[in-house]
Amino acid sequence: MLGLDLHNYILSTFRRTDKTTQIYEAITDTIMDIKLQFEFDSFKVEAYSTSISVLGDYKIDVPSDFGHLVGAMRCNDGNGNSRILLKLSKEQFDELYPDPNAVNVSKAMPTHYCLFGEQFLFGNVPDRIDYSYEFSYTTEASDVITASTANVPFSDRYRECLKFGALMRLYAGLDDDEKAAKWKNFYDNEIAKIAANEIQNNSGNASFIRYNDL
Repeated sequence: MLGLDLHNYILSTFRRTDKTTQIYEAITDTIMDIKLQFEFDSFKVEAYSTSISVLGDYKIDVPSDFGHLVGAMRCNDGNGNSRILLKLSKEQFDELYPDPNAVNVSKAMPTHYCLFGEQFLFGNVPDRIDYSYEFSYTTEASDVITASTANVPFSDRYRECLKFGALMRLYAGLDDDEKAAKWKNFYDNEIAKIAANEIQNNSGNASFIRYNDL
């Protein structure tokens, strides 16, 4: 659906013609919420990052559209040698690598990583700057929905869910708790349907993966 079409679809129930900006904000926030809750195949990408440019650095930023990490993190040396890195919590990482910024820190091909502060941290500190770090992830909505949006995410199959989520947010913004709770109930029911369809029925199906060379 076009952004304007979805706006009008919601307006047929909301009936407030003075809240156009708020309607589009509510649509955008609902899309973000849905994408954060589920790992949709159509929003999965595979990234290849060689963004460590200084020997001694051990961090790379997550992609700007990063949502959920999917599967394993791999380190590749470009010569056919690749290893899957073991994910650690920040506490575990700090225990194993207590001073990665030290001048004389031991360097080697990483065996561990952790996700912290919108960065991937690697240990050991890499001994080369040309390692490729490969990982898959789901993307978050990065574009604000407007009237001219050509294809609103989820509007082809789940337009009612978008409508219910937007109405929940709109009435919450108006401090109408009763109506917000009403539409939240409808929204939660639609989310449960999405979970049944996307997670249970489609589990194990082949995924469509886009490639993102960072």
